[in-house]
Amino acid sequence: MDLVTTFEQIQENIAELERVRRSDGTDHAYFRDLIRRGRCFVPYLTPEGMAFAPSRFVGYAANTLAKHAANAGRDGKLTNPAIGRIFGGSNSADAELEAFYVAYCKRLGIDALARGARSYWLTPEVEYELEERDLASIESDPNRSATTKKALRDSRVGQGRYRASVLACWDSRCCLTGCEEPRLLIASHIKPWSKSTDKEKLDGFNGLLLTPHYDALFDRGFISFTNEGVMLVAKELSGKVRTALALDSSLRLSPEPEHVKYLEWHRRRWFLEKRN
Repeated sequence: MDLVTTFEQIQENIAELERVRRSDGTDHAYFRDLIRRGRCFVPYLTPEGMAFAPSRFVGYAANTLAKHAANAGRDGKLTNPAIGRIFGGSNSADAELEAFYVAYCKRLGIDALARGARSYWLTPEVEYELEERDLASIESDPNRSATTKKALRDSRVGQGRYRASVLACWDSRCCLTGCEEPRLLIASHIKPWSKSTDKEKLDGFNGLLLTPHYDALFDRGFISFTNEGVMLVAKELSGKVRTALALDSSLRLSPEPEHVKYLEWHRRRWFLEKRN
């Protein structure tokens, strides 16, 4: 079977799983077993709450449960890189998503397997949902001051105290190109806001100051950096694309020691090349 190459193909496969989930047909038992035995999932939102699609199912184009059962060669080592090329980032263990997965299993009337580690893709819509939940928790927390709440809200969108800290870390210029036009500079978390503690959310060292296309490449996992600041480029980007995007191997950061733990997180959890 062909692997997925577009987000729309993944959505079609999720729609097929949802069709089976809402039915009382003979496929329902097999569907529940797929969810119970899965090890890597694409989370998605439904009116009933967060749901989970096994990557080995959604990674094959135009999949159905019948096709999946007949596909003796189905392999997560093939589907995970295909999904990664679409989403960017990487699949990894996540305690918050694990709790949502266990709750999803309970809604389906099954028990999540206790053995083995599960991993999840953090899709844009799910990351936004987790951030919204986190913001709601921040706003309702009586132990956080109004000043702290505002600072955390601002940091989510690269503004306020957080932006000022990132600007100070990088001398108010793009840390790769040296561009000094503030309207073109994005202060963006190295370790995503939704995965950071309150302290990390506000830490200027958990940030890069980049022009828009470099920010997008970093955010999607197409580039990362060594602890010394050397730029790493995922093999998914062809030589032609690298040239068009000015991904010159001579470009590098000058990180401080405080940046290192965040850069290590990005390489280990987000960089596309780490997964393949």
